[in-house]
Formats: sequence, structure tokens, C-alpha cells
Amino acid sequence: MASDNTNQNASGSYQPVSSVVSSQSPSNRQTNVVTQDATGFGMNASNRGNKNGLIHFQSHFEFEKLTFYKVLHEVIKPTLLTMSGEPFEFRLLLKHIVLVDLCLATSDKQNYFQFQIRIGKIEDDGTLLITDYLPPGLDIKFGFSPCVLPSYNSLPPPNEATQPIDCTNLLALDPSVLNMFFIKWTPDQNNYALTMCLVKRLTVDMLIRRLQEKGGKSSEETQEDIIRMLADPDLVTCKSGYSFSLLCPLGKKRMEIPAKSIHCTHLQCFDAKIFLLMNEKKQTWKCPICDISCLYDEIQIQLFFLAIVTSPELDGDCTDIEFITDGSWIVNENNETKIMNITPNTEKELMNLDEEKCIINEVE
Repeated sequence: MASDNTNQNASGSYQPVSSVVSSQSPSNRQTNVVTQDATGFGMNASNRGNKNGLIHFQSHFEFEKLTFYKVLHEVIKPTLLTMSGEPFEFRLLLKHIVLVDLCLATSDKQNYFQFQIRIGKIEDDGTLLITDYLPPGLDIKFGFSPCVLPSYNSLPPPNEATQPIDCTNLLALDPSVLNMFFIKWTPDQNNYALTMCLVKRLTVDMLIRRLQEKGGKSSEETQEDIIRMLADPDLVTCKSGYSFSLLCPLGKKRMEIPAKSIHCTHLQCFDAKIFLLMNEKKQTWKCPICDISCLYDEIQIQLFFLAIVTSPELDGDCTDIEFITDGSWIVNENNETKIMNITPNTEKELMNLDEEKCIINEVE
């Protein structure tokens, strides 16, 4: 039973203390290892070559960060799931209950807090980060009340990360009450871990503001890229090499915040806000232009193109431009060709667009 193997410490966290073994490395660095019986875990122990049927779970394993949530407190630290039907017990801290109560009493999207359970698969390749993945036949109950699991039109594709489980409405929001839930699943060949956290929901506007604060790729750098591209004889003979679309490939409308991954080599951009809105609904984190990985931390605002789409000299109906060899750009308006350029000293002002809409209220 969880009550025999766990300790409720002063921080309100559940930790498997009876199975924590401390060892001192030659460098005097402290390492914590959690060892638990793998009963009910299928073939895991034999597959991993552990003696005596034991799984060694290192305490420095952690779940991958979620783009749309900021972890404020770990109610249950990453814990190996060892037996289907195992109970978890914990108490909540008053200061965290107050945050959630205020959230439930208002509709303030800038301050939205919830308690969420995450379950992930532990890879056999030694990876320390745990990716969200729901085991088959998963059932989580607080008393007789089941947790609502993430819904899918069909089963989630193999190896695709799943969404965290919001359990806020099933908790006793009272620091004196012992909360408990039971978790069951169909054992398979995988090892799974669970964590439960208090999180703050991050809105798309908050995330955009963070991108602005991080800064973007300078106009000078982009102009150098354009000049270098147009000096390539293979591209000079290709008319499409001069063309740039101001339309976001996702929203099919003119971009407001042009961005792309720091790993992308193409000039074409997408609209950062539309990209985040789409990943908020279904997380793929792929560049819509070249299909390579484009995680949130890899997104970079492109100041050269931001200056173009916000230029007061650009007609509102203009959807594409052309580059010339010195890095300037051409726009055709009313059958007239205009040669435009970028003023680098406006970049700081450009990064502060919609500042009032993107204020972040951080809670530590």
C-alpha cells in the first residue's frame, strides 16, 4: 500500500522514501536511485537485464517540459508505476489551493491554474526525459470518480505524445484532507512513470511575448542570406528564387509575426501566432514549409520580414514581393514597381508590437 511506502513531507509532495538508496560517487557528488519491485510490469525486468527482478529508477529522470504549461510545484515527483491498482496518497498545500480557488472563481485566462497527472514511457536507450504516453487500458479513479482521459477520434498513433490529465475537479481542495487515487492499466512491454503537478496554463499571447523578449534574427543577417542566395548561379536562373510570399502557409492570410525554426535554411516564414494556435489544438511541432522539427524553443521571429509586413508603405492587399541582388525588395502596386528597403534601427520597436496584449503574469 502507498501509505506503507511513502512519506508526506512538508512541501506537500509524495516521494517513495523507503526505496531511496544514496550512494557517494568518486567525485563526492550525491546520486539518488529509486529501486522498486517490477511485479505486474510484464517482461520489463528480464528485458532490461536487471537481477532479482528489480527496476532501477533514477530520481533525476524528469518529464519533458510542456509548451503550454509552467510547472509551479510537483505534488508527486516522477515515480515508477510498478503494479496496476496501486494507490497514491497526498495532501495539497494551502497556498496552492488558494491559486486554484481564485482560478475557478474567475474567467481570467492570464491566471489559469490546474492540477494535472502525467504518465510517460521510460525509454530503454538511457534517455533521461520522459515523454507523455498513456498505457493501454488506463483507468484512474479518485474514489469512485474516474478521471476524464484525453479524447481521440481513434487511438493515438504509436509513439505520439499524449496530453496531460486535468484532475482538478476531482480533488478535495482542503489541506487537511488526504487525497487518494488508484491507477490501473494493462501491463505491456513498456516501463511507465507518473507525476502530478500544479501548473499554470500559458496562453498563446504569453508565448508570443516570450518570443519577442527573446529577440529575433536581425535584418542584416537576413539581407546577407538573400544576397548570398541570389549570388548562387543555380538560383539566379530560377525566377521562383526571387519570390517571397507574405501569406502564412497555415492560415493562408498575410503574416503578422513572421517566424521560422532556427534550423530552417529556407527564407519562407510562417505566422508565429497561427503556428502556436494550431499546435495548441494538435501538437505536431513541425515546420509547415520543410517539415523538420520546430519546437517552441526553436522558433525565431524574423525581423527583416516583420519590418516588411508592418511597413506603412506596403499595400494591405499585397501578398508577395520579390528580392533583388542587393537585398532590397520589390513590390508591384498599381502597375508600378517600388524598390523598398529595411531601416535596421526600427527593429527594437517592431519587437514590442501588441505589447499590451501580451503581458505575462508570472507566479513563482
